[in-house]
Amino acid sequence: MKITFKDKLPKGFKKAVIKPEELKGINLRKFILLVRKQVSEAKKDKQKKLAILLRDLPNCSTLSVEQGEMGEIIAREILLADYEFTKYLSKPKEGWDFLTEVALVGPASREASQDFKKGIERGRVVAGEVNACRELSNTPGGEMTPLHLAEAARQASRGTPIKVTVMGRKEMEKEGMGAVLGVAKGSPAEPQFIVMEYWGAGGPTSPSFAGPTKTIGLSSWLAKA
Repeated sequence: MKITFKDKLPKGFKKAVIKPEELKGINLRKFILLVRKQVSEAKKDKQKKLAILLRDLPNCSTLSVEQGEMGEIIAREILLADYEFTKYLSKPKEGWDFLTEVALVGPASREASQDFKKGIERGRVVAGEVNACRELSNTPGGEMTPLHLAEAARQASRGTPIKVTVMGRKEMEKEGMGAVLGVAKGSPAEPQFIVMEYWGAGGPTSPSFAGPTKTIGLSSWLAKA
């Protein structure tokens, strides 16, 4: 999906309808839901292109956010709201209901601050990665095997400073990882222990991250070495 800037309402676009009462007492959470609603309404009407007038949105001071965060929220929530898991569905004759373009419309749209535009790009990246995780989590356990998850981890880390190490059964036995291997006995799938290391700009002295996940009764960990 493209997120573009337009000076005026383009032809062929559904105009987002934001009622004044929807802005009363608005806060950050309500704004997020408001953005998602515009996407939902457009998809319900089988529209492929949506136009949001910037003048209809609350300003940054009302939400206590900076321009960059505002842009990030708008892009992120548009893309998250447009997501659907269709992997195992037959494509309808008329095609999927995904939006192809969302235009942010306003006289000053071309002069939107660089922070706002950077926020839009940041929101696009964040939403893209969240939706990629949703694809993994929505995949049935019978297909989301440890090997599948390990390959997904490798693909996700490509082009980044993240180091991925995948340990198989023999490596885990060598390390004495009996607890993990015990759980793995509940599945015929080959166990995998996934280590994803990210040390940040400061190198090994910077904190990394850790988080467990499971596929078919097997724990695969994101952790520091």
